[in-house]
Amino acid sequence: MRKDELSKPKKNKTYSVLFIHGFIIFLSLMSAVVLYIYLWADENHKTYLSYHDAQGVAYYPGPWGKTLVKAEDKSVSSIEIRQGTAKIENNAFYGCSNLESITIPDSVTELGESVFFDCAKLSSVNLPPGVASIPKGTFFKCTGLKSFVIPATVKSIGRNAFIGCKSLTSVEIPDGIAVIEENTFKDCSQLASVKLPPSVTKLQDNVFNGCTNLKSLAFPPQLKTIGAGAFEKSGLTEVKLPDSVKLIQNKAFQDCPNLSSVSFPSGQLTIRKNAFRNCPKLRSVAVSSQTTVEAGAFPPHTKIMRR
Repeated sequence: MRKDELSKPKKNKTYSVLFIHGFIIFLSLMSAVVLYIYLWADENHKTYLSYHDAQGVAYYPGPWGKTLVKAEDKSVSSIEIRQGTAKIENNAFYGCSNLESITIPDSVTELGESVFFDCAKLSSVNLPPGVASIPKGTFFKCTGLKSFVIPATVKSIGRNAFIGCKSLTSVEIPDGIAVIEENTFKDCSQLASVKLPPSVTKLQDNVFNGCTNLKSLAFPPQLKTIGAGAFEKSGLTEVKLPDSVKLIQNKAFQDCPNLSSVSFPSGQLTIRKNAFRNCPKLRSVAVSSQTTVEAGAFPPHTKIMRR
C-alpha cells in the first residue's frame, strides 16, 4: 500500500474534529443569542415575543415565569392574571379607566412602576404575600381605591405610590419600612386612619399633604425627620412628637386649620421656617432650651415658651 493512501484516514479524522468544534461554536453562539433575548431584551423585544390571552392581556414568556406586559384593551372592567405570572411590567394597566376588579395570583412577586396609574374605578386590590416592594406611582390617581392591605412582606413603598387616591380611608404600614417616601399619600382627602410601624425613622416631603380628614396620628418612637410639607393642609388637631425627632422641615405643618396643640421633644431639635405657618388655633407652644426655632416657624400670634 502506498504512503499517500495510508495518510487519507488521518486527514478525514481532522475534518471530523474541525466539524465538531465548529458545531459546538455554533451552538454556543445560538445559546448566547437566546440568552440575550430572554435576559436583556428591551420593551420592543418583549412586545414581539409576547402572546395575548382571551382578556387581551399581553404576556412575555420569560425564563423564570411569565411577565405581564400590558392590557391591550383599555376598556376592560375585570382581569384575572394567569397563575405562574411572576412580574407585572411598568404601566401595565395605565389608563384602564374602566377597570373595577383584578385578581392577582400568589405567583406574582414583583411589580413595575405605575402599574395601576389612573385606574379611576379600581376600588380594591389584594397583593400576594410574596411582593416585597410597591414601586413609585403604583396607584397614582386611583381615585376609586377605598381599601388596600399592604402585605407584611413589603419593605419599601416608592414615591407617589398612592397620590390622589381620594377614596382611600385607612392604611397600615408594615414593620420593617424605614422611610415613607415623598408624596406617598398626598391628596388622599378621605384618609382618616394611618398606622405607622416603629421602624419608620423618616417622613419625606409631602407624605400626607392634603389629607384633610387625617385628624390624629401616633408618631413612631424612632422618628428623626419630618419632611417639608409632610402634613401641610392636613386635618391634624394635636401632635405629640417623640424625643427622637431632630428636624422639622419648612411647611411641615403649614395650613393646618384645626391644629391647636403640639408637644415637642425635650432634646435637640431644629424647627425650620414656616413649619407651622398659618395654624390659627395654635396659641402657644413650649420648646426646650436646646431647640432652634427659625424666624417665621410659627404664626405671629403663637406664644413660644422655653422650658
